[in-house]
Amino acid sequence: MSVPYRIVTCTNCNLQEASLILNGYFVWRDSNGREASFDRELAICRDCCTVTPIERLPDRDEFDEAEEASLAGFWRKRALKRKVYRSFWKKSLIQEAIDPTSGFEVLRQVMGLRRGPVCLACGSPDVSSMSIPYGHDTASEEPVPTGTIHPGCGGELLVRGSGGERVAVMLYKNVYDIHGQFVERTRE
Repeated sequence: MSVPYRIVTCTNCNLQEASLILNGYFVWRDSNGREASFDRELAICRDCCTVTPIERLPDRDEFDEAEEASLAGFWRKRALKRKVYRSFWKKSLIQEAIDPTSGFEVLRQVMGLRRGPVCLACGSPDVSSMSIPYGHDTASEEPVPTGTIHPGCGGELLVRGSGGERVAVMLYKNVYDIHGQFVERTRE
């Protein structure tokens, strides 16, 4: 499978990072060996001083609604199943809560810690999400400002597309504990 990608650069230094760091499977694993996959996004880590992936934790209200669904009785669960998929291929958080094999229990443990997202490279909580301008096309090679300052040098981070270039990626499974600390990486 080949994917397009974006490249993040800095106006003051030679920082260059591709969005390919987001590829692969990312899962939390609890002390019982249960796993739950999670979304991630590009961010800037002030400890690493670079662009890095961070966890994308669900909105608290969305999580509370899903947790209510997981605790609901049979008829309530059946009614909630009608809240079909948010997107064509991805289950909603409510559907994951209802499905006992989804890993929702692991997500419940993560959300119970009431922590923010952490850098998936170093584990630091000193991160800030990096917004990619809406509608930015991966085929465009024109750099676009992100409005994010690079903590390493004070330059502004720019994002540009790969110019239509696509790369084949090897998929890895990246495992983290419920605190966001790296455990292991395996090839899928």
